[in-house]
Amino acid sequence: MREDLEELGRFMVEAEVEGYGEEEGRRGRLVARKYPNGQSNPTYLVECVDREDGRVRGKWVLRRKPDGKLLPSAHAVDREFAFQRALRASNVPVATVHAYCEDARVVGSSFYLMEHCEGEIWKDPRLPNCSPPRRERIYHELARSLARLHSVDASRLPDVPKSTSRGGRPRASYGLRTLRRWKMQYLASCAAVREDPLKNMMFLAKYLQDRAPNLAADDREIILHGDFRLDNIICDRRTDEVRAILDWELATVGTRDQALADVAYCCLPYYLPPTVLAIQTLTKFCKESGDLVLDRPQGVPSLEEFLSTYNAHLEAGGARVDGLVESHQWRWFVCLALFRVAAILAGVGSRAKAGNASAKNASVVGSRKVVSGVIDTAIALIELGDVGEDDGLRFELLKHRARIFCKKVHAIEDVLVEHESSSERWTPHPVVEKLKVAARGTGLWNCFLSKDLVQEARKKLEAGGLVLTEENWFQLLGPGLSNRKYMEIAEIMGKYPFSIEVFNCNAPDTGNMEVLIRHGTPDQCREWLLPLLRGEIRSCFAMTEPNVASSDATNVSATVERRGGEVVVNGLKWWITGAMHPRCKICLFLGKEKRAGAGKRSSHSQHTIVLLPMSSPGLKVVKPLDVMGFEDPPYGHAEVSFRDVTVPSANIIHKPGKGFEVAQSRLGPGRLHHCARAIGIAERALEIALERARKRVVFGSPIATKGGFLNDLAQVRLGVDQARLLVEAAASILDKGEEEGANPTSLRYVRMALAQAKVVAPKVCLEAIDFAMQVHGAAGMSSKITILPQLWSHARTLRIADGPDAVHLSTISKLEIKTQRAKL
Repeated sequence: MREDLEELGRFMVEAEVEGYGEEEGRRGRLVARKYPNGQSNPTYLVECVDREDGRVRGKWVLRRKPDGKLLPSAHAVDREFAFQRALRASNVPVATVHAYCEDARVVGSSFYLMEHCEGEIWKDPRLPNCSPPRRERIYHELARSLARLHSVDASRLPDVPKSTSRGGRPRASYGLRTLRRWKMQYLASCAAVREDPLKNMMFLAKYLQDRAPNLAADDREIILHGDFRLDNIICDRRTDEVRAILDWELATVGTRDQALADVAYCCLPYYLPPTVLAIQTLTKFCKESGDLVLDRPQGVPSLEEFLSTYNAHLEAGGARVDGLVESHQWRWFVCLALFRVAAILAGVGSRAKAGNASAKNASVVGSRKVVSGVIDTAIALIELGDVGEDDGLRFELLKHRARIFCKKVHAIEDVLVEHESSSERWTPHPVVEKLKVAARGTGLWNCFLSKDLVQEARKKLEAGGLVLTEENWFQLLGPGLSNRKYMEIAEIMGKYPFSIEVFNCNAPDTGNMEVLIRHGTPDQCREWLLPLLRGEIRSCFAMTEPNVASSDATNVSATVERRGGEVVVNGLKWWITGAMHPRCKICLFLGKEKRAGAGKRSSHSQHTIVLLPMSSPGLKVVKPLDVMGFEDPPYGHAEVSFRDVTVPSANIIHKPGKGFEVAQSRLGPGRLHHCARAIGIAERALEIALERARKRVVFGSPIATKGGFLNDLAQVRLGVDQARLLVEAAASILDKGEEEGANPTSLRYVRMALAQAKVVAPKVCLEAIDFAMQVHGAAGMSSKITILPQLWSHARTLRIADGPDAVHLSTISKLEIKTQRAKL
């Protein structure tokens, strides 16, 4: 805005702006003061100040385009002017507009002038300084003014802009037009500052495009404001009636069936996270769970009450609002509104980086973190039923849900880490239990189960007498992902280790559930699988022994002896993960058959797996075992003794002598689960390292600028991406192998791929964590300062758990020799 306003004064005289003529121009001088709010079109209070006595002789409001290079079709002040001028012929409260000017020489860009309306503009939807009755009255007026706007027949207003119409008729699907416009604006904003578009933003755009609701055709033309919200109205200070609706930049002509676009946008304070500084909200983050919850003061109506008020004031009568908030149609329009807000904020951030933003805090308001948070809020609203039968869209939604939910877990990670060293550490933290309840509704509960396991589990549970609705079966057994798809979900969970249990995908329960599904009887599944699937109990798998090298499972010396209709178990096991958990109720025990002739069998046909309730007489948890100082409560790793533990023969899994086969079947997918989570840990370590390197200054500059750091960073990135490709390839081969059954060639490829992934992923993970530790210096050594030591101990354990590296390397070399021989 130019400081010299003489040109503006001459224009106002020529345009015959009310209250300003040649006499005012001679006696007074124009002074412009920019309003502090507003991230789009700069707005100014223009006053005519008497040169002699300093009195203000007139006030107007000037809205102009911002300076600099602008995106096409953005900042349309001419559109604002035209709609407000047209609506003066209706009962919609708008300010009187005086003149529009395209000549940039006057104030630096095109602009228009309108009357200055005295009144109250409420920025905070909580209305903190108002009494409850006044809050109720203000929201009533807000709903009434929007209903009045939507009650106007736009076809009867001759001056309404028709630029969005074809042949004078509104184009179809205002919602999709809005989506296309803001998607283009967003991509242009990213391109302007050379940033990649956010993945969640592009997913939401695809969802909105593909799943637009089929609305009932309604040819009645109405005006859609496009930016209707509480802080875009001026209320009378005495009566609270709306004196003027402001900011018509996004106004357009649409059809009545698209009115929900305005309504949903107006209701965004009920949805937006409080991190959005540009728009005040009615929400807050729950300190305990990290959930976004309503924070609605007394007098502010509920969302349903506000919609009912709006509906009651529509002159032609509106659609019923009963159940509207739970409908796909409403969620779609709210998601569209959130998408638009995110695109607008991204534009603010882009202009901040380009140096032509309107507000001083634009870089914070439009940061990628804030934009991503808005989009995550929208994605959290989408239900699986909203995406229909599109498997690709459905899986992308699940991935984003996993990421969003894991962020909640991350928000309370410090609390959970502190709990692990408290006197209550062997008791599950209550917030984890609350998160587990919420996770059941995400579609990710038990998502480690592949489609064939889901089908087999349902078959056996139904045979055991369980009857559920289709919806409840889905909530219990999950989406039935392929191994390949689950790898992507597992990587997301791996970044935040506490999230694994939240989705009921933690070892050893996953492997034990798989054993029960594949080899258990219907009765065994009903008694033990069902509570495991529901997350009501935990389990453990007892194989490793202190007195033999258990990496060779044929060395296992604990015994299983059949005596009539019973089985007697004896032995000592250690490093039994999960045995310390207070809800660990069942142990899968691997032991060697103790009976005549058993030793003559193949070494791989001498073992049996038995289900042992943890309450069985003779079963004793001797002591917990720490891993490099970490006890891993409340799950723990324990030494467990079994002395004449006696259970019915019906507790044998599969068949006697088939224990080795059963154990191997649980280890294959389980190894890949560990590998995928290790990739997630590696990504987390990289993020932690980069955050530290940007902030930490050494020898005059941040660590992130040093050549040694950059070289190491590149090497770690290469390793992580290579490991991910190995893990994903192994999962794809495993999926194919399951389809082909017992094909020897297929099984050989599966074994090779699993072994390769199991060797590489933990090593790469350790390299990434070690890199992050080195960047942190001494701070990287303390679990009181960073989670890196805990992540390192877990990753180091993976080089031993589920088979040490040497065993897998041996497998790889033997299979390679066989493959080469086959070529001769």
